[in-house]
Amino acid sequence: KGYTYISFAINVSQMWALYCLIMLYHASSEELRHPRNWHPLGKFLCVKGVVFFTWWQSVGIFSLRSHGIIGDLGPNWAADDVANALQDYLVCVEMFFFAIAHSFTFTH
Repeated sequence: KGYTYISFAINVSQMWALYCLIMLYHASSEELRHPRNWHPLGKFLCVKGVVFFTWWQSVGIFSLRSHGIIGDLGPNWAADDVANALQDYLVCVEMFFFAIAHSFTFTH
């Protein structure tokens, strides 16, 4: 039960931070395009994509584990270990694609 409440609080906090960043983007996007285009939207999406995608993925994996979909693997791997290993592996794979996106967005 505690994880649910903490996840909700963190989610509200992250949504508020995202809202504030969107407001900052709208307030300063024109200044960030002149005299040189800094591509603020692409940078915003790349960085926030990493944070939010990995967060929601961890919530989804925890949900799968708590509903019994992710279970023990033999005597040495408890369900928590399997869920953590799956999360770590998926983050490593996803960071390859986020790194490609970052290399195009952060060109200097």
